[in-house]
Amino acid sequence: MEFNEEGEKMVLVVMDYFDGTSNITKTYQDDMMGFKITNDHNSADLSFTIHGITISVKPKETFEGKFTPFRSVTINTSVPYRAIVSAPFNGTDPDNMPPEAVTNLSVNNVTPTSLTLSWTASPSSDIADYAIYQNGAFLISSNSTSMEVTDLTPLTEYTFRVVARDTAGNESSGKDVIITTANEDTSPPTLTITSGGTFTDSQTVTISTDENATIYYTLDGNDPTTSSLVYSAPLSLTETTTLKAFAKDTAGNESNIQSVTYKKIGIINDGLILHYDFTNNAGSTSNTITDKVNNVQANLVGVAHDGATDGYVDNKGLLLQIQDYVQIPTNTSPLNQLIDLNDGLTIQMISYGTNGSHWKTEDGKFTSAKSGSFTKYQKTDGIEGTRSIDSYWFDDSTGYRQSYQDWVNPIGSNAVNVFTLRINEDSTASIFINDANNANGRIPVPQDFVSYINSMASSPLQLRRNYVGHNTAPETLVAFVIYNRELTDNEIRNNYHFFQNEETLEGISVNPTNVQLNAGESQRLSVQGLPNRYTEELNITFQSGNEGYVTVDTNGILTGISNGETIVSVTATYEGQTFTEYVNVKIGGQIVSPPTSTRNVIGMSINRKTHSLNIGENFVVMATALSSELLYDIFHDNIVLWESSDPSVAKVQYGVVEGVSPGTATLTAYDATRTYSESFDITVVNKIETPLTEAEIYNVDVNDFSIKLDNTDSTNTTNGIQNALDHASTNGYKKIVFPKGTYLISPAVRTIYPPSDMIIDFNDSILNIEPSIFTTSGYKMFYFTNVKNTKLMRAHLYGERDSTTVQDSVEGCLSVLIDDCLNTGFEYCTFSKSPGFNVITGTLRNRNMGKTTQSISVSRFNFEPGNLDENGNIDNSNTTNYYRYNQYMDVSGLGEYYLLGYTQGYHGYPYLRSRLYSIHFYNQNYAHIESQMYNLQYYNYPKPPNAKYAKIVIYQEAPPTSGDTDFNGAVAFLRTIGMPRNCYIKNCTFEDNFSTGLAMCGGQGWLIEGNTLNNNGGRMPGCDIDWEDGWEHMVGDILKNNTFSSRLGVIFSAGGSLAAFNNTFNRSTMTVWSRTQNYRVFNNIFNGKGSLANDFKTQGDSVLARNIFTNTATYSTGILHTGAYYKVHDIFNNIV
Repeated sequence: MEFNEEGEKMVLVVMDYFDGTSNITKTYQDDMMGFKITNDHNSADLSFTIHGITISVKPKETFEGKFTPFRSVTINTSVPYRAIVSAPFNGTDPDNMPPEAVTNLSVNNVTPTSLTLSWTASPSSDIADYAIYQNGAFLISSNSTSMEVTDLTPLTEYTFRVVARDTAGNESSGKDVIITTANEDTSPPTLTITSGGTFTDSQTVTISTDENATIYYTLDGNDPTTSSLVYSAPLSLTETTTLKAFAKDTAGNESNIQSVTYKKIGIINDGLILHYDFTNNAGSTSNTITDKVNNVQANLVGVAHDGATDGYVDNKGLLLQIQDYVQIPTNTSPLNQLIDLNDGLTIQMISYGTNGSHWKTEDGKFTSAKSGSFTKYQKTDGIEGTRSIDSYWFDDSTGYRQSYQDWVNPIGSNAVNVFTLRINEDSTASIFINDANNANGRIPVPQDFVSYINSMASSPLQLRRNYVGHNTAPETLVAFVIYNRELTDNEIRNNYHFFQNEETLEGISVNPTNVQLNAGESQRLSVQGLPNRYTEELNITFQSGNEGYVTVDTNGILTGISNGETIVSVTATYEGQTFTEYVNVKIGGQIVSPPTSTRNVIGMSINRKTHSLNIGENFVVMATALSSELLYDIFHDNIVLWESSDPSVAKVQYGVVEGVSPGTATLTAYDATRTYSESFDITVVNKIETPLTEAEIYNVDVNDFSIKLDNTDSTNTTNGIQNALDHASTNGYKKIVFPKGTYLISPAVRTIYPPSDMIIDFNDSILNIEPSIFTTSGYKMFYFTNVKNTKLMRAHLYGERDSTTVQDSVEGCLSVLIDDCLNTGFEYCTFSKSPGFNVITGTLRNRNMGKTTQSISVSRFNFEPGNLDENGNIDNSNTTNYYRYNQYMDVSGLGEYYLLGYTQGYHGYPYLRSRLYSIHFYNQNYAHIESQMYNLQYYNYPKPPNAKYAKIVIYQEAPPTSGDTDFNGAVAFLRTIGMPRNCYIKNCTFEDNFSTGLAMCGGQGWLIEGNTLNNNGGRMPGCDIDWEDGWEHMVGDILKNNTFSSRLGVIFSAGGSLAAFNNTFNRSTMTVWSRTQNYRVFNNIFNGKGSLANDFKTQGDSVLARNIFTNTATYSTGILHTGAYYKVHDIFNNIV
């Protein structure tokens, strides 16, 4: 206890509090005696001086003491501190009562590098301020009840504490909050703009993004900048306009500029001599109509105007029954003077529900129906002849070819058809259906042709007049026009687009309308506008009537949850219109009767599995039913039914597993009768991504590597990119970021080799491959080999297609080659304009992540009857259809994984019929280590680390009788094939390539997801993706959520356990060759025909299920081996 001179009790009270990070001298009017200072720095000292005495305070330490009265104190520091100065107060007890704590501490506005703390003030009356702590260390003091915290690390967990402090220096108990900052946003926003095209009156344009972003746009054709107009509401256009726009998000990422043109059109007037407009007459009962050019009156014949099935029942046009027609007096003035076929003539008939006859003259000498027309002409001998004008195939302006019937918009589609007959100035003829022209060119006149006979001038023309039973259904006339000249192709298409733009949206079509699922199964819905051209402009939402039974995502994929029945509503909105349709859904019960096996099944084997999966990931599992006597033969059926013990954790459909939520589930493979089964457990986890620190990211300074960003100097730029990659790898960086620009690179300079364990971000740059001498011989521009855990992102790679031809380039021009890699892939990239295979996957025989491995020949001479049991011991209880290898094979030279198969040439099964084999591993002392039962040829399996020797057992009716004489009668090889494993291609664009967008020539476990592929073709195989030269060892690849728009979309030439689901094919084909086996193709939508028919063949039980084929798309199935019992299982496919 201290006393003053009068003997009174003396206490020290706080007279001043201050903090800071720099030198300061504080002075006072009264005497001070107490001083307390806290050093908040982690490593540096500070000091203070009172009465000339300097005292140091170490990091994270507090000094507190009393001095003889002083009136100044000096702080010497560059680090953060907090200080309290006290003076004596006589006779009063000190205030030791802490204030009440703050409440409602919360975090808002969380970004990758900042956040805002807020709290409710302490109710205590003597609060001086609030101290904020970050991860236990003092951060700052505040006099307000909120604080923005900056300079944080993305995707990092922080603990914040707020403490109330009163004027006596007492601190309340703290309130803590734990928060993780957001992930760093490096992706530009996705900009969606109303599709361009033509319009007649006005065009509404909407622009949107997939995140919070500012949209800048121009309407004058100039590129927008951040000084341009800012989009805030839909735009209304009344004239031809080119809109350019880009978006910039809150993180500063900018999308590429998009340019869209909207062209205002009207019907062609030059040469127009007759125009009947049957629209906008709802309710009229008039049996005459007057043309808009020469006021020629036509008569409606047989029209009863009953208001429902005949006449002007709505504003779309004139509804005619089969026998109704319109008669035009073409044989009277002025038409008989204006119409002349010999100087060129164009006739167009526009209608809905087009079928049968288009027109005929009353005398029957000039007729038109379906895809053809007949007219009279004068022959060289003076006799009247009949000319046929017809075509089966029609090509649109893009070269897309279909039959006439496929081009006609069908009855019920609410889409208009324009049939055009054009008599050309040179007397040849052309036919158009909509914007497609007859594929056989300008149809020549007969050899004895002199001139046309104008039948219309002598006999009235009758529209839709039924003759020879052509008319099969009612038809609605929209318009009929005649020009006394040859319209150009573009003018004909202009008129088609004019009438097409007059179509109104009348509803939506949803398929299928009745769905039955089991828990964990899914069905994709197809939604189309009526007419279909509105489909892309619809805003579509889905709503489950009971999410306890079925859920539906934003893409219209229904997923069964538990047994029950409900409806799913599908609502589409467009410019104030709303349409809703309903789908009936039943979950549970017998969905489809399982096929009956032709075998006496005695058990099941699982041939491909995984024990762990991330949420949202997929994996293709494989199982084989085992039968008595011969366990399995290629001619056998293989009926497998998969089931999950908990679809809410891991769901399985047709053998494709998806992780749903954290937990463990059991997956079971049953035979067709559910008598036999085999199971394994799978654990689903959240994918954990460790955020990178700034110290782990290398931002390239192009000047350090002589890289140019202006599409020049390919030599220094190509070398500089490699040098920058090498520098980042050597110095332990985990991500390298190149500045945005246009890079000119050349294969004549070098091939670029990316390193392992690296994110390579090109920041949405363009990389142009310079034409070189290698365009004629082939090259590798980027070569991923012996690489693991590397990702290439936001690189837009363009080949030299525009500067060469198919003849002057080769398929070996490779923008990217990837072979001996693990967990490596591409995201948000563009691969375009390659003259060759573009992006290709490959293999290296006897290689494992850059290391050379051993090849073991399995000779036909070393098989003997008998088995090996699961302990690797000789078992002679089975000698029929069991053949064991009688030699120990040295497998120590294999890599960490292996496969068995005849991996020579074009692969296949030339010597070893048995698809199944069991392999038994032994150590160097021939002691048994492990048995892997019932593996499949060509599938990768792990080799036990300490395995020295191995033996195998095969299952077939007789031992192999032939083999490869170059390898001592080898029927197969045990090899490690260096290939891409568990690699991925996500959210990329492949377009305008000569050969393929993507050539899949090797690898197992590929994920190809969310990509857009378009206009790939020119040289064989001329498709979006081709699975080919990897043959049977292409296994377990997944193709999902992609959009294919090339004429030939996907080819499966071979491979096993491939899965394709939730993809969209727009006028694009999928073809599966008969060498492919055990594939699963389901929940895809095929919109229209591609260059070939969709064809699905197999040489092992495969699934084709729940696919939707629309707009004339169809499919066929088949098998490789005549007389085999396997097949393609056709389940709930829909042809609309």
